[in-house]
Amino acid sequence: MGKAVVLAAAGVALLWGGAAEAKYRYAATITRTAHGVPHIVAQDWRGAGYGVGYAYAQDNLCMIAEEFATVAGERSLHFGAKGSATLGFQSVDNLSSDLFFRSAIDLPALRRGAKAQGAAALALTAGWVAGYNRYLKDLGPERVPSECRGKAWVRAITADDMLRLNEKQMLLASSLNFAPAIANAVPPGANRRRRWAWRCLIRRSSRSPAMAGPSAAMSPPTARGW
Repeated sequence: MGKAVVLAAAGVALLWGGAAEAKYRYAATITRTAHGVPHIVAQDWRGAGYGVGYAYAQDNLCMIAEEFATVAGERSLHFGAKGSATLGFQSVDNLSSDLFFRSAIDLPALRRGAKAQGAAALALTAGWVAGYNRYLKDLGPERVPSECRGKAWVRAITADDMLRLNEKQMLLASSLNFAPAIANAVPPGANRRRRWAWRCLIRRSSRSPAMAGPSAAMSPPTARGW
């Protein structure tokens, strides 16, 4: 086994919609094998999530940070509307990806479902969020990997980000396969100019986070830094 890293902190986890959870003490020990595999030891679910979130960010920061931007419907904002994302096994343009995730993910419903899962699941998620954010704080902007250093989409997260990411995994074998069709669907006889106007509105809102969309559910999320 390799060097053990002991993590302990009293922190505030960011929960639904950025609301702050009561302060808890997070504690975990991360020990890596000679091959770099992390082993997490903790006294409770909160600590287990804390260690896993920290270790996962160590190994996959740029990849998972981009995933959080994708499921938040912010790809056009950060990568340009004409770029592309890989959803499942297909390449989808960023604008269609944003339209799909902003329309398919129902955060209020996901929050209600998460609260119904019980204390252990909530503690594990809160710990993961705290561990990920702790790693960002320990790393500092100057030591972020070069692939994503200085990017606005590398940011602190909340439990909402975890809900969106988990929902994406749930959709992999279902509606995610039809993301381009769903994002670009037009009812028979519909005015195509209206669809084009809608896409232009989303494109404009992606360039300007302060611009409100046609409904609160479709408003572009505010970009956050750390």
